[in-house]
Amino acid sequence: MNGHRILACVVAVLALLSTAPLVAGPKKPAKVAAPTLDKDLANEIFAVLERGTRSADMETRATAVASIARVRPEVLKDYVVDALKDPQWIVRRASIAALIRIKDTAYREALGQAIANSTLYERKELSPLALVLSLPMEEAIQLLEEALTKVKDVRDIILQEIFRKDSPLAAQFYEGLRKIPAVKQWVMDNLTIFKDLKMYPLLVKTTPELEKADLLKVFKYLETLDASYDVSFLKAYLLPPKKGVAPYDEEVVEGAAFNLALRGDPKGVEIILPICDENDIHRQLRCLQGVKGLATDPEVKERAKLFLYGDPDPDVLYAVYDIFVTAKDDSIYDRVLQRLQSTNLGHRAASVFFLGRLKGNRALPQLHELLRDGSSIIRLRAAQAIGELRQAESIPFLADALKHDADEAVKKELVKALGSIGEKSILDTVSFLIFDPTVRDEAIEAICKVRHREAIATLRNVLQTQFTKEQRSAALKAIIQISPAEGFNTFKGCLGWIPEGFLEELAQEVKGEFVPYLAAALESINDRVREEAVLAFRHVGAEAELKVLEREMFSAKDVKLRVKILERLAELKGDAAMELIGAFFKDENRDLRLASIRLAAKYAKADSPAVATLRGMLMDPDEAYRVAASVSLMDIFLVP
Repeated sequence: MNGHRILACVVAVLALLSTAPLVAGPKKPAKVAAPTLDKDLANEIFAVLERGTRSADMETRATAVASIARVRPEVLKDYVVDALKDPQWIVRRASIAALIRIKDTAYREALGQAIANSTLYERKELSPLALVLSLPMEEAIQLLEEALTKVKDVRDIILQEIFRKDSPLAAQFYEGLRKIPAVKQWVMDNLTIFKDLKMYPLLVKTTPELEKADLLKVFKYLETLDASYDVSFLKAYLLPPKKGVAPYDEEVVEGAAFNLALRGDPKGVEIILPICDENDIHRQLRCLQGVKGLATDPEVKERAKLFLYGDPDPDVLYAVYDIFVTAKDDSIYDRVLQRLQSTNLGHRAASVFFLGRLKGNRALPQLHELLRDGSSIIRLRAAQAIGELRQAESIPFLADALKHDADEAVKKELVKALGSIGEKSILDTVSFLIFDPTVRDEAIEAICKVRHREAIATLRNVLQTQFTKEQRSAALKAIIQISPAEGFNTFKGCLGWIPEGFLEELAQEVKGEFVPYLAAALESINDRVREEAVLAFRHVGAEAELKVLEREMFSAKDVKLRVKILERLAELKGDAAMELIGAFFKDENRDLRLASIRLAAKYAKADSPAVATLRGMLMDPDEAYRVAASVSLMDIFLVP
């Protein structure tokens, strides 16, 4: 009995094992065959593109030239290489791009000539530089070296693009091109490219190779950078020279030490501090400016105090006061007060300027009194000091001073001080000043800082045509920031002139509340404004963007705008985009139809119904559609 049971169990286990995989683990996904272009379709496409290479329309001709060798590589010489002689750059460019793609060097001479032709850079989308940047790095550098060495006209165009901010290839190209004399000189004249944190390490790497004049130029540039940039590499210039090696030039050592001192390095301060003892005012001033980086150091403060005696140069006195302010040390306050009684106007001005910085709001009564001083420079410094303190109690004093002061420079500082305070009570004083040409800019800036509804009425006055576009732009932005709801109607009236970048800046800041503004901008008569509105929508949220763009896609009248919207909607919809794209395959408008055909290449799959539609287009009477459909079909079927 037991034997039968055991046998039954064994049979059951064997049955289970026969249905289970022999090796445990995840199933391997079945291989999906890559879609392929059948022979008949390939022949149809070739016939279309072959005729397209002779098209009277240069854009159609360029499209055909760029793609014909993909379907039949053996025709390269007959169609693609020959197109290098085409009179139209757009066609020659397509030929070069096709040859680069298949790694045929026949393009080299034509591309070399194109790089050196400054007229070909006028349309960014057709720039020859983009072709160069698509090459392997070594070859790109070789071509650029030839152009940069021989042709001065294109040097700025090429290097500004290569080293533009956030360029992903800037560092690699710098490494490859930096020893070319023309490039080296350009870089020395454009050191700001190293403000990019990806580029800055290359400046550090380069400094040991520089001659004295260039090295000092780099040191001067480093003085303009903030403390986030590491200058510790400069310590090498302060070390004693190795045996058999000449010491660094004194100017070089001092330049390195000055930068280190600015960032609080004790060794840098130690080298710079003795310069304060020299009799040259400019050298004394440089010393004080450098050692401010270690303002709390007792030796630095003691050396600085020596200048408080006697009759120092006013600029030197400013630098001394600045050291004590930086150190948060008000021990010199009594001496500052004494200088207020000086007959030296420069000394008085320095003392006025630093009163508030040393004593804060406790200095306000004295500063208010100084607004009536007989010297315009004292009144100006007092206004600046009051503006830094930003206290509402100063408003009546500043307003009163504005009524009586006739000096233009002082009036500007008084208005700036009111703007720094930013209270709505300044409006009574500042609103009328937008019509005073001597302080108009300052008045508008001050009103823009008042984040209160009562400022809107005055800001609307600034939108009149008598004001500059910059002034109107600042006023409009302030109105929208104060009240997005109230600003809407005002905004609609400004669509004809709003400056480039305005919509994107506000969309990033205001977010969802800016959606109605962008929708209104799509109705502008200004082409640029409409295009910028489409781009700015990406900052307000995908749901809102999708809703508005879908509506505008079918209601907008401007074709270029509709093309932009179609491209963006396809991007938002992703895999679901073909339903929308397909709706324009037979559109009456040529640009929209061509755009939909091109987009199909990106979003249609080989088993999509769109393929049959595109194949049918190969017989279309219009050659542009036939060629565009041919290229899209090759892209869908992954033809390399």
